[in-house]
Parts: sequence; structure tokens; C-alpha cells
Amino acid sequence: MEGYAHFLLKLEGAKGIKEALDRIKAAENQNLQLEETLKADLKTYESEKQQALQEYEKEYQEKYQAALLKIEEQFEESLLQEKKILEREQLKTEKDNQLTYEKNKDRIITYILKKVRENNGS
Repeated sequence: MEGYAHFLLKLEGAKGIKEALDRIKAAENQNLQLEETLKADLKTYESEKQQALQEYEKEYQEKYQAALLKIEEQFEESLLQEKKILEREQLKTEKDNQLTYEKNKDRIITYILKKVRENNGS
């Protein structure tokens, strides 16, 4: 009976070892599954991050282009306003010069005639 008890103990020990090995194998499989899940999650995260970055860059470029266009439009408007101001000033100056000429032309003609007479000895 002692041999049988010893046999049973060995059998129980072998069952325990087999169970332990099975648990280890199951834990290894679970670790592999977790590793694969983590790799897939990381790949998804990287892909989403890249897509978000591309969307951000696209949005930034659109905003940058819109701001640049607005600045260009404001600059063009500013140039147009400046041109109008300069044209008005030029017209005013031309009118002022014309008025001054009209006002002084008799004196200018008289002065020129006087100088001509002086040069001719009259």
C-alpha cells in the first residue's frame, strides 16, 4: 500500500506540475494576446495622431491663407486710398498753380516786357 500511496503522491505531484504548466502556458498566451492588442492599439493611436496632425496642418494652412488674403486685400485697399488722396492733392496743387498763374500772369507778362525793353534799350 505504501507503494500505491507513493504512486498516488507522484501522480498528484505530476497533476500539480501539469496544472502549473497549463497555467503558465495560459498566462503566456494571455500575455501574447495583450501584447498584440497593445501593438494594435499603438498602431491605431499613431494613425489617429498622424491624421489629427494632418487635419491640424490643413486647417492651419487654410487659416494662414485666409489671413494672408485678408492682409493683401487690406494692403490693396490702403494703396487705393493712398492713390486717391494723392490724386486729389495733385488736382488741388494743379488748380492752385493755375489760380496762382492766372492771378500773376499780368504781372509776369509786364515783368517780361519790362526786361525785354531794358535789354533792347527802349
